[in-house]
Amino acid sequence: MTFIIYSLARTGSTSLARALNLHPGISCLVEPFNPDTSHLGGRLPALASAGDLQSALKSIAREYNGIKHVASPYGFPFQGCGPALNLALLDQPGYRYIYLHRRNLLRRLVSAEVAKQCRVWHFWNDEYRSRRDSFNFQPLDIGDLRTKLARDAAFGSETLGYLRGSGHPCLELAYETLFSADPAARLAIFDEIARFLDLPPWTAPSQALSDTLSSTVTWTNSPAIYHRIPNIAAIETALGADETGHLFP
Repeated sequence: MTFIIYSLARTGSTSLARALNLHPGISCLVEPFNPDTSHLGGRLPALASAGDLQSALKSIAREYNGIKHVASPYGFPFQGCGPALNLALLDQPGYRYIYLHRRNLLRRLVSAEVAKQCRVWHFWNDEYRSRRDSFNFQPLDIGDLRTKLARDAAFGSETLGYLRGSGHPCLELAYETLFSADPAARLAIFDEIARFLDLPPWTAPSQALSDTLSSTVTWTNSPAIYHRIPNIAAIETALGADETGHLFP
C-alpha cells in the first residue's frame, strides 16, 4: 500500500500527514519535492522529467509508504517544468490518493497570501508566532486575487476530475470536515482513511489526534489575522461569494 496526499497549500495537509503518522502502519513523508521544506522532509534534487519523478518515488518507497504533496496551478514545486510533473504524480501505478481540499477557496487563498508576506506557514514554535503577530501586513491586489481564485477553482475541478476518471483509488476529504469534527467524528474519519489504505483500525488515542489537529497549531491565519490586512473589507466585498466562500461569517 502506497499513497499520496494531494492538495493545494493551506488546506491542512501537513497536519493531516502528522496525524496519519500516529498510525503504526503509516510512514508519510512531508513534501519531499518542495525545496523550501527541508526541515519537514524535502530533500530530493530538482526533477526534470516523469522518469526522474518515478525514480524519486521508488527511492522514497524504500523508507515511506506515503507522501504529502502540495501542488499549485502554476507548477510548484516542480520549478521550470510547468504543471506536467504535478499531473504525472496523479497517475502513478499502485498508488492510492487522498485528495484534500478546502471548500472556502477565498479563505485558503488569503491565508496563503498572508503566509507569503510574513513567511510563517506553521505555528510550531514561538518564533513563528511572534513573527506573524508583529508583522505589518500590506494590502492585497484584488485583481490578482480574482485571477488566482478563478485559477484555483479550475485547478481543483481539473484535479478531482482527473482522479475520478483515472481508475486510481481516491478518497476525497474536505478541510472543513476534518478540522470542525468533534473527537468521535474525527476518529471515524481516520478509521475511514485506515480502511481506504487497507490498514487495521485506528489505535492511536483520540486525544493524540485532537492534539495534532488542534486549532492552536493548524489555524495559522484566522479571521482575526485577516482583519489586519488594510483592504480586507474591500476584498470581502469584491470576492466573497457563496460559491467560493466568504472571509467572515
